[in-house]
Amino acid sequence: MLIRALKWMVPLSVVIAMLLSIKGCDPCPSCKHKPVGPTATRTSTSTGSPTTTPTSTPTPLPASACIPSSSLSVLVQGSDVASYVPDGNWGSTSPNVELVPIEGTGITRATVVTPTAVNSCSSNSTTGQTVCSSNGTDVYLINGSTLSNTLTSSAVGTTSFSGGTCSTCGVVVDATTNQAF
Repeated sequence: MLIRALKWMVPLSVVIAMLLSIKGCDPCPSCKHKPVGPTATRTSTSTGSPTTTPTSTPTPLPASACIPSSSLSVLVQGSDVASYVPDGNWGSTSPNVELVPIEGTGITRATVVTPTAVNSCSSNSTTGQTVCSSNGTDVYLINGSTLSNTLTSSAVGTTSFSGGTCSTCGVVVDATTNQAF
């Protein structure tokens, strides 16, 4: 029982650190996109009467829009926060992903059964969908505690590094475009 409890201590502390970093992250510090959505700015005309001129204001980014690729994902849905934690890694053949509630009452702990080992997950807090990559070419789409679809990446061959070997070695979801990379 102690070993099982210790297994979750490190991943849970990483998730908490990730959650704390969400508030102050700059999701796009080097990009040059234009903000969208009108607001109003008051200016004076030559007659001295103020007029209202529309200007742009940034659209708020979805929760977790600036979380990098990682083995753990964070899903924020209203007041509920959960993490999808792979049982495997780049050097393991352990299948499945653990859905771990972090905050709120709307998410129940569950094991999402996958056919092969998962090394990374990333969640889209706008859609509620999680994408997980396997060590091979499987890419799993998860909704809640259900494996809803299995896709196949176009990866050929493998890459090896100090953490292990994989063909599809990580995933990150851009919540603003609903695309996974």
